[in-house]
Amino acid sequence: MKALVFGAAGGVGRELCRLLIEQGHTVKKITRNELDSTAQDLEAHTSALIVTGNPDWIFNCVGVLGTNQDSYRAVFDANFGTNWAIVRHYTQHLDSKVQIVLMGSTTHNQPRKNLMLYAASKSALHNLWQSTEDMFANTDINIGLVHPPRINTAMINGRPGASLEPSYVAQVMIDLTNTMKSRTLLELGT
Repeated sequence: MKALVFGAAGGVGRELCRLLIEQGHTVKKITRNELDSTAQDLEAHTSALIVTGNPDWIFNCVGVLGTNQDSYRAVFDANFGTNWAIVRHYTQHLDSKVQIVLMGSTTHNQPRKNLMLYAASKSALHNLWQSTEDMFANTDINIGLVHPPRINTAMINGRPGASLEPSYVAQVMIDLTNTMKSRTLLELGT
């Protein structure tokens, strides 16, 4: 299979790439920095990456933690914007056959007071995923959303409570591509 991995430079994305390559898949790695450099036209750039890569699977692990003091735009562009760009591409290509797995967070329904922007961006992602049901009904476009709790990555910067290892979450995301139908949600526990 050909996989396109957004957010491939660290954490879960890096582990996804490693596991996919070990399993014999072809992987195109896209880092968040590659997307940031084209933020003025994120949708067009993302669409071009999808067309060029012609993937069977798309994984999006792009994200920033984002505190209440951060820029709304920086947090939402990372945590929601790339996901929107992927979904938007496929609303214009309904004849495609692809498995898409997006990275959410349990904060979508369990917000933390100092992470309001992060929680709001993950709630927006959850709502976007829910809205795809009618849009992609009767197509070969399947979308999965994984909501893990804290993952032991550099993104949490040593905050207490990290519970899952990136390799575990990455394998769950890969496994999901083999089992999902239409719209699938996974809420991961600790």
